[in-house]
Amino acid sequence: MLFQLGGRDEVARTRANTIIVLSFSSFALLPVMALQGAITGGTIWLGLTMLPAYALGGFLGRRLFIPGRAGLYRGTAYAIIGVAGLLGLPIWG
Repeated sequence: MLFQLGGRDEVARTRANTIIVLSFSSFALLPVMALQGAITGGTIWLGLTMLPAYALGGFLGRRLFIPGRAGLYRGTAYAIIGVAGLLGLPIWG
């Protein structure tokens, strides 16, 4: 992600690549979860009920996306990655 954000590609291409990578990696995880027994009828139902919210988020993100604000998008992405990194440190017990 950082490599992609640090590049000089146009912001629309960077956004599209990020969405594709995150979506495919999520779908690729499904067989692993199934093999581990983590997918049950309840989790499938939960996933299906959350699907409209996921679709709405994608729709709103596309509508709110303004290519001229590339610096804002990159800065926000860096901040989110930084916070996620800090929260993932083993010092939080």
